[in-house]
Amino acid sequence: MANIAEEKVNDVELENRKKLELSHQYCNRHRPKLPNGEWNPVYRQAKRSLSQFEVEVARLSRQCARPSSPQAAASGDPLVDSYYYRYLLHKGVQPADKAALRNLARLMVDKKLSDTKKKMLVLLHSGFNQSVIASKLQGHGQKPLTRQAVSKALASISEVFDLRKPNRHFVF
Repeated sequence: MANIAEEKVNDVELENRKKLELSHQYCNRHRPKLPNGEWNPVYRQAKRSLSQFEVEVARLSRQCARPSSPQAAASGDPLVDSYYYRYLLHKGVQPADKAALRNLARLMVDKKLSDTKKKMLVLLHSGFNQSVIASKLQGHGQKPLTRQAVSKALASISEVFDLRKPNRHFVF
């Protein structure tokens, strides 16, 4: 009643989605402001990449909900869908593990794991070499790639996302 009298928003009134976005329980790393009062650059980066984060959470959630279907992520590209299928196959993440899905999505966004890099990982896991990967990706509306560009992109990908190491778990 005191909240209503003071015209404060009650958490019960917020939708579940808004509760996650407007949470006041930040870890020290993701607080909006640092103890000295300055804006936290990590928080600001997370706010800038919010739309990509929401895309990743949605794809991961859809894939977890239907783990037996390689097209469950519904990204619009079969190679990207295959990445989510193969990556989550051995992770043991359930649709109810919202925190784990959100953390994984945040890690994907922060580590800049683009759809092109996901395609490269799937093709590499399928046994193609870098030259073949470059030629296959050119047909998917991508800019012309060279073997060196593929090599550089693959080298920039964190081991956490590598499909050849299925026992790797993401760590925060």
